[in-house]
Amino acid sequence: MTQEQSIDKKVTSVPRKRLRTPKQAKAYLRRNGLTVPRFAQAHGFNQKTVYRVLNGESKALYGDGYQIAVALGMKAPDADVTDLLPGTN
Repeated sequence: MTQEQSIDKKVTSVPRKRLRTPKQAKAYLRRNGLTVPRFAQAHGFNQKTVYRVLNGESKALYGDGYQIAVALGMKAPDADVTDLLPGTN
């Protein structure tokens, strides 16, 4: 195995952070003494939207739902989207 192959293997073997399921996210809030309204207020989110994400009513693909899922550890944050916009790079 060459040094380059060894480096590639090390990079790909780094474990990723595990994402939470909605059930795990609810448990996380409970363990930390947070209610949904308090979490929503602390992060500037709409309380009903937080409930929708936690109950699986929102796919949380973009917008506030996505930001809520990221804050709860249910989704990984995306790369900087400004790199994808024309005229920004």
